[in-house]
Formats: sequence, C-alpha cells, structure tokens
Amino acid sequence: MYLRNFSNFSLASLLVVVVLLIGCDSFHKQNNNSSYKPNVSSSQYAKDKKQIEKCILKNIEYYRQVNLKGDFLQDPANCYEGYTEVSNPASLRSDVIPLPADQVVKAIVDSIIYDEKGLKYFAFVCMETIPFKSEIPYERNEKTRYDARAFIGYRNCIEDSLFVYPVSKYCTFSWDTYEDAMGNLKRYYFNDLKGTSLSFGIYEGHDFEENVDDPNFFENSLFFQKFNSKDFNLELYYDRGKNLKYHYPYMK
Repeated sequence: MYLRNFSNFSLASLLVVVVLLIGCDSFHKQNNNSSYKPNVSSSQYAKDKKQIEKCILKNIEYYRQVNLKGDFLQDPANCYEGYTEVSNPASLRSDVIPLPADQVVKAIVDSIIYDEKGLKYFAFVCMETIPFKSEIPYERNEKTRYDARAFIGYRNCIEDSLFVYPVSKYCTFSWDTYEDAMGNLKRYYFNDLKGTSLSFGIYEGHDFEENVDDPNFFENSLFFQKFNSKDFNLELYYDRGKNLKYHYPYMK
C-alpha cells in the first residue's frame, strides 16, 4: 500500500518532499541546539559583550602596571598576564609592553550563549594582539596574532553585570586569522567537550557530559555544579594540590 502510493508521486512531488524533509531536519537540529529563547534583549546582549571585553582589558592592564613596577602576581589561568609581555627582554622588566593594553590587545567577544533566564553564560572571545614599534629590543612576529579563549560566569539578576571567569580547559594560540582561531575553539566546545575529563583538580574523576550548545548544558554541566554552598566549580582553579578561588582584580 505504502509503496504503491509512493510510486504514484510525480518526480516533482518527490523533490518537494525531500526538500521539506531536509528543511525539517535542519530546523530540528537548530531547535535542539536552542530549545529556548534566553531572556536577553539585543541591547542587553551588546552591553554584555562590551562589559566582558572591558573586564578582560582591565585585568591585562592591571598586570602590566604591576609588572612595570617589578612586582609579580600569579595569574592562575595564564589568561591575562601573558598579554603584557614582549619576548627577548634586553634587561630586567624590559619585557613588559610599553603601551597601554588597549593599544596592543583587542578582546573581541565573538558570541555569548545564555541559559533560559539569561543569568548564566558561556562566551567565545578572540584576543587580537596588534604588532607595535618600540625602542626596546625584542623579537616579535610582526603579523597580528589571534588567540581564542572561553569565558564563563553568571549574574544574580538580568539587570546586573556579569561575573567573568576564564575557562582554562581549552584555548587556541597564535593563529594567523580570526576565523581559524575562533573556529578551532568552537569546534572543541561545541563538538568535543562531551566525554572529556581532567585528571586533577575540581573536575577530577568526572567526565563532561554536555557540549556547550546542548540544551541541558547550563543545568547539568560540571562548570555550573556547586563546589560548596557558595561557589560554582567555574569559580575555582587547581594549584599545587589545592582547589582555590579566583581573585582577579576585576571580576566584572
């Protein structure tokens, strides 16, 4: 019966059915990856992007100023301090960039994924390092360098600013193009995060069960599970056998 009815279809009708099925499948996949509409307006989204970018640059500039004074602070995720330095220093502390951070580094938020309430987020950020000229001798690639990093955090209500924490699990470094750096980062967190684990620290002995764009990511992800009554896992890092809380100078 089914085969007989199918055989009565014209070729044109068959093509229409195929197109509709493909369209439905594409919609289904898209709907699975965004099964809710987050409570974030376009203006709030733009505001959040600028806030994250500004927070990153404020931390880089803070570390630059500290290093210029000859002091040393540990950057637990190696996320900010690395952008304050040039290579091959001529003398002590001459490895610090002589210009303000915002003249040498651009933090570009490519995209932000939110939970349904718009309170939890996962952001993909490109760090564009701009070549500069200086009287300080150094060896430096004169091409613009693109790194890609993930940042994560939350806020208590939609009107608040976001807390900004680095994700050190996976980053990409020194790509020639923005697209390559960002594409590699997204490929990992969208496709390859699930099933991975860490052999130490907060996530030791646990596999990540969701990719970032899975519908239940914010509900079940190891990042957003509680380490204690106050802190999410994402707020802590592992160092010298201990799980410690991030205390960057700028968290918003």
